[in-house]
Amino acid sequence: MVTSPFIVALTVIAVIGLIAWLIWELTEKAPIVDLSFFKSRNFTLALIPMCLGYAVFFGNIVLTPLWMQTQLGYTATWAGLPPRPAAWSRC
Repeated sequence: MVTSPFIVALTVIAVIGLIAWLIWELTEKAPIVDLSFFKSRNFTLALIPMCLGYAVFFGNIVLTPLWMQTQLGYTATWAGLPPRPAAWSRC
């Protein structure tokens, strides 16, 4: 459980900002992000695995080296070597 007041305050601010953005976009005549696409079940169901795939990619490229440095005591160079092939495959 997060107990830092700073992190809790930032989370509350982010949620308020997201709600304000949603209200803004839903009431605008010509929204920047057309949220009506989410009415399509095919679009929404196709977006879920794509988001999960990018979450796994982010975890592999960013979070694994951070974990290796902070928890396993690896240097930045050695922590960056294992996810390197995955990063090159996206080029």
